[in-house]
Amino acid sequence: MFKKTLISLAVASTLGLTGCFDSGSNDKNANPSPKYKDSSIDGKTWPIFNPATKQLPTPNDILFAQELAADGTMAGSSDNAVTIGLDALDGASTVAQFDIKLSGTIKKDSVDGRVLIEQDGSLIPNPTQNVFLLGLDFPGGDALLNNSDHYMKLADANGITLPEGVILPGETPTFDLGILLKTAQELKAALANPDTPDAAKPTLGAQLMDIGKQLQEKAMEYRVEVISLDGGTDNALRITPLQPLDPKKKYLVVVTNEIVDYDGDPLINDPVYNNISTAESPADLISQQLAPLIPAINSWEQLAGGYFENVTNTVRKQVGLPALGNDSISLALTFTTGGTTDVLETAAAPAQFFYRNGLTQTRQGAILQTLVSNLDSWSELSPTEQYTRLKTAAETAVGQAEAASPSLAQIAAGTAAQLNLPSLGVSSPAPSTISVFPGRIPAQAALGQSAKPTDILVGGITLPYYLSIPTESNPEAINAPWVASSKLGDEIDSTGATPPSDKVTYKYPFAEKQGDVSVPLMLSVPDENKCEAAKPWNVVIYQHGIFGNRSHSLALGNQLADNCFVTVAMDLPHHGIAPTLATGGVDPSLAFGADKALDPSTGKIVDSPLPVNERHFGWGQKNGTPVRMTYSLDADQAVGSSGQFFLNLSNLPVARDNLRQAVVDLLNLNASLPSLNGLDLDDNGTAGDDIDVGGDSKLFFAGHSLGGIVGTTFVSVANGAAQVETLGNTSINEITAAALITPGAGVAKLLENSPSISPTVLGQLAKAGLTQGSRELELFLNVAQASIDSAEPLNFAASLASTTPVYINEVYGNGTDIKTKDQTVPVAADKSYGEALNSIEGYTAPLGLAKPAPLAGTEPLIYALEDSGATSGQTVEVKRLASGNHSTVVTAQPLSAFAEIANDVITFFGTQAQQQDQGPQ
Repeated sequence: MFKKTLISLAVASTLGLTGCFDSGSNDKNANPSPKYKDSSIDGKTWPIFNPATKQLPTPNDILFAQELAADGTMAGSSDNAVTIGLDALDGASTVAQFDIKLSGTIKKDSVDGRVLIEQDGSLIPNPTQNVFLLGLDFPGGDALLNNSDHYMKLADANGITLPEGVILPGETPTFDLGILLKTAQELKAALANPDTPDAAKPTLGAQLMDIGKQLQEKAMEYRVEVISLDGGTDNALRITPLQPLDPKKKYLVVVTNEIVDYDGDPLINDPVYNNISTAESPADLISQQLAPLIPAINSWEQLAGGYFENVTNTVRKQVGLPALGNDSISLALTFTTGGTTDVLETAAAPAQFFYRNGLTQTRQGAILQTLVSNLDSWSELSPTEQYTRLKTAAETAVGQAEAASPSLAQIAAGTAAQLNLPSLGVSSPAPSTISVFPGRIPAQAALGQSAKPTDILVGGITLPYYLSIPTESNPEAINAPWVASSKLGDEIDSTGATPPSDKVTYKYPFAEKQGDVSVPLMLSVPDENKCEAAKPWNVVIYQHGIFGNRSHSLALGNQLADNCFVTVAMDLPHHGIAPTLATGGVDPSLAFGADKALDPSTGKIVDSPLPVNERHFGWGQKNGTPVRMTYSLDADQAVGSSGQFFLNLSNLPVARDNLRQAVVDLLNLNASLPSLNGLDLDDNGTAGDDIDVGGDSKLFFAGHSLGGIVGTTFVSVANGAAQVETLGNTSINEITAAALITPGAGVAKLLENSPSISPTVLGQLAKAGLTQGSRELELFLNVAQASIDSAEPLNFAASLASTTPVYINEVYGNGTDIKTKDQTVPVAADKSYGEALNSIEGYTAPLGLAKPAPLAGTEPLIYALEDSGATSGQTVEVKRLASGNHSTVVTAQPLSAFAEIANDVITFFGTQAQQQDQGPQ
């Protein structure tokens, strides 16, 4: 029963994306520069849309069609950081802002992006909206593969013979907002109907309230702004998400001519867009290579017209406004968001992928049968009737498949088991032995006499590694991304067509294992005399921040150990104890080094006796090039610091995969913690009674800065996808609660708005011609965010707060002096947050020349967690610290702020452990 599923998983047969433009060569004009002159456009303004010169809103769905590999990614190249990033994207960002450059200046007050407005206590479509972002629902559940070509291929693959000349239609989509509005109308009508039984009205009322909440969320999904780019004034429209967009969702963007330019004239079409949209045949085009865009633009405008007719115009008529139609459209296009959580959920529990794939196959199989069975009458149905029939068929088929024996979930789990994925090197976190090496270091020896009387142990673990490992002959391997697993591809597709490329995406989320790495751990353990009665002790996984190392756990770990918690810390990829700090000076934690170590008895640097290696592999960076680290007690002679290769802005897929690897590492550490159960951690001569991970010990997570960013994703996956019955991973231990210490979200714009990091980042980008205020920089930040969306904490926040109690803090400062705020992870980059907290004007405004970014910083993550926690009933405890700094949890300075953080975390963990013991109240 599993073999059929395996065969049907061949990705090459399901990624039916074909090229839209010729790839180009020296004798082919791949990027034509059309020459035309139309005096009627003189002095007019339009949204720029010129595929020939690559001047159009990006990312967009045209880029999927241009990708010749048909691997579910966009078309890109190795030309620069932006095109490298585009080449690996499986969709547009759910978080980044979307810009539409204009050919001239427009009047700000003519722009109206409000989705809904209030009327008589209800939300109705905004009749004057002129910038639209509309989510589309496809009955088959695949926003990319749903057209006529796809279903013709499915029919052929399933042995269905069609009458000669018959072409199957594709799926008929509808608008998410339209569904909600229609449902609200039907519920209101049912409640007002005197024939509706009284017993049914409470249920109907509750359903209407739920729809109302969803409409309120839609009303706050995004905002539309007018910004200035490239030295112009008010010459770009910006669609800014106020919450993450849905993943794997196609969105229609529409701009109408009710926006007026500086002279008061309505926007027109870009001449190239107009040429394509009005062409009756390819012969009418200024370039034949634009021919594939004729059906694309026609379909975009047809969708827009359908929304106008069924939603907007119904309200416009009521208020006396003329109807919108295709002649009202200045621009229409679609983009499709990426897979966000899929890759890491699959890395934790591979059966999740096979289940998702099975759902799509089941839906589309039912749709195929519906289309074939209704060939003669299909065109006579309205779009609404077509959508309803397809949706009903798809959901009915899924319901039957879920209820069958074996169910979809059982088939998926069986497929994963039959493949024996670990033997193929595919990520499936499993227990590995954790070693603890001889020797105990009193905490007071490392932290000073004020430290609590606890101990520090050094250990090691072997992890599967999916990034490339640098060597003397190939040091640049340290800057290489994950590659898709060809071993698994060969197992499921003997033709060699799977995977269709080396990209790891939600369409093929399996990375090739490159090897195993043995890495150091640092443990902070309680004093037996104080904590004997508290056994088995609870355990905390600690993750440090950017440019840090495992020793950054010691200050908080000491306080946790004094309260009978064991803390286990591991370095992030490319991090570790190194010759110098990122800020300069010799690394003060050299005594704990795994490559080289400071011998306290001689004061000299010697080879470390530890049988593990630092995670930076001994490679540092000099002038952007990998060089061997040089250890010296003279900081001027030392070369190399922790984390130099983690934040790779020149190769965005690498930056993304460094984050992915960090999450996978934590999942493997989590699965391996039970191997500590049999050790004598307190050195009392009795092994096996100190902790009981997987049993009576509770497991917690604490992450600082980047550790909190990565940790949001890690705990979400560990407590979400990994715990799902049948499809999960029983090796991954559930985490009782998480503490996120000065984390952030919206990582790309976070970097731009970080007082301490942005000068370096923006300086590097400026050398490549990407400067603030330019379209090029904004495009880079968009692609950067899209690149890391599959590890972006905002995309995992809802899942985290629906499964896990969370403590989150930030150094908010005093609300009046911006220098008292966190200077590394910005509190926020939009003034609205400060206004909500009654701070001075501009307290949370963007930094310097940066433009507002409402999803960047700590506050957006706080809001996302609180919203989800309020819905799920999980605890989300927020602390906005008035004093302290970003490194307080590491340095324990200032002491009062550190004491507040430590007390918060210890109390929160203790309370959650107690509540878990007590069970549901």
